[in-house]
Amino acid sequence: MLKQFVRDNRFALVTLVVVVLARIGFDQWADGISAPPLDAPIAVSSGGGVDQRIRIRAPDRYRLQLSLYPDARGMDHLRDLLGDGGYDAQGKRIPSGVSIPVRWSLSQADSGTIVAQGDTETFGLSGVGSDEISREFDRFGVPPGEYRFRAQITRAVPEFAGIQAHMVARLHPKSAGSWQTSRVWDGRLLSFFLIDPGLVLLGLFLLWRAFALGRSRWRASPAPHA
Repeated sequence: MLKQFVRDNRFALVTLVVVVLARIGFDQWADGISAPPLDAPIAVSSGGGVDQRIRIRAPDRYRLQLSLYPDARGMDHLRDLLGDGGYDAQGKRIPSGVSIPVRWSLSQADSGTIVAQGDTETFGLSGVGSDEISREFDRFGVPPGEYRFRAQITRAVPEFAGIQAHMVARLHPKSAGSWQTSRVWDGRLLSFFLIDPGLVLLGLFLLWRAFALGRSRWRASPAPHA
């Protein structure tokens, strides 16, 4: 029965296997492109730093941000420390909350040549999640490759004692225009609306074919003698 099922449905089975493998391969590639190249803990309250080798996979704009997580005092306390995300009439962020000074640089891993850097007083917030609040403080865009990222909180900020923080570099959705990120976004939309439903329908079709074959075999089998 199994041999007959495979023989009768070989095209559908091959299609299913090929598409599933391609789907898995695409997900792994897309995750590598869209994953933050930098996500490192940093001690804000004591003036900590980050020194890490990173890999940039797409020639897009990345946003640098501090992601902060509330302690026992809760999200409202953290929001009070960070301020709000208001902008003035010229589109510039209105200073609010406790400022955090950040100096950072990005250099080529092999030569040490600095390709991007910044030194700024950060304030306000740029995003609120279920368990974190982010404060964007700069952006950069460099060709794909290996880099060394360094950052320093240039003075202690005791107001953030007990609050965990990470320094993160993420793709900026509005500035991501390389072919890599375009394929990631388009591929995920195609997978969600077309490929995944198609795989479900193909799987159901094969189950129906297996059931139909089993039923026909059962009906064709001779009845047991009394």
